[in-house]
Amino acid sequence: ILSSAAVEQMAVDQTTTTLEAAPPSAFRYGLGWDTVQDPALKSAGVRGWTKGGDLVDYHAGFVIAPDQGLAAIVGGAGTTFSSSSAEAIAQTVLLNALVETGAIKKMPKQLGGEPAKDKPTPKQVKRMTAVYLAQGASLKVTEGKNRSLRLSLLADGEWVRQPGRLVRRADGAFWSTEVPGRSIRSVRAWDRTYLVMRSIGGTGTFRTDHTLGQRTRSAGSLPAAWSQRVGQRWLLSNEDPSSVNWTLSEPGVKITAVPGLSGYLVAEGALIASVPFAATASDSLGSMFLEIPLLSGR
Repeated sequence: ILSSAAVEQMAVDQTTTTLEAAPPSAFRYGLGWDTVQDPALKSAGVRGWTKGGDLVDYHAGFVIAPDQGLAAIVGGAGTTFSSSSAEAIAQTVLLNALVETGAIKKMPKQLGGEPAKDKPTPKQVKRMTAVYLAQGASLKVTEGKNRSLRLSLLADGEWVRQPGRLVRRADGAFWSTEVPGRSIRSVRAWDRTYLVMRSIGGTGTFRTDHTLGQRTRSAGSLPAAWSQRVGQRWLLSNEDPSSVNWTLSEPGVKITAVPGLSGYLVAEGALIASVPFAATASDSLGSMFLEIPLLSGR
């Protein structure tokens, strides 16, 4: 159906220019692929292409090693399973297959260890502390004990503190005391500042960077019309009555505030998950303002 040239064109990395803010991540979009540099296979020196997908409680991962003619597809269902889980299983299957076929001599090494601790300056701590908004999940970084950092997650209009602290280490990042191998740092790109998390991937053989959110400062007072809408729920009147959004979740959208940040609100509910928007320019129209590379900006 497709020529060899067309297949190779699908494998061209589309993130190396405008979509790249942080270092390379597990998402290196191709044409139809979530990544054309599968990080688990890359840790073994093998080219890999990956596509994952989720639909309510159904999840799948498709990983191929095109140069070796090997592929693995994993599907599953449930609330604790995800496409990331399916991809990790498929990557592990392929890595073992690559060993068995002699394409690689042995499985790639499991990652571990942390850089030495480094006492941050007040300026380095201040550079990190802020509110970082994003589609799906918004975070607040505050200073903790001994110039450590604490993370809070925005949920239903309130900041909910997350377990553990983050301490600065010799690589300049703040490392989690709760999750081994996880760290955060701020990155300047696109004339904006982003919060970037680095963590160990599913097979334990690679590290990946994920841009969590965009640093956002207060933008003025809310108009009275928007202030009155905070806390109210809005019915999705144009949703099809047979849609799963009527049966699996409440078919409505709630408007919530962002504590400590004026001028912005968050729409939460069916179809949209959690979407921040600017609410100072109009009494009736909320404006999109986030520009975040890859997942958190889509």
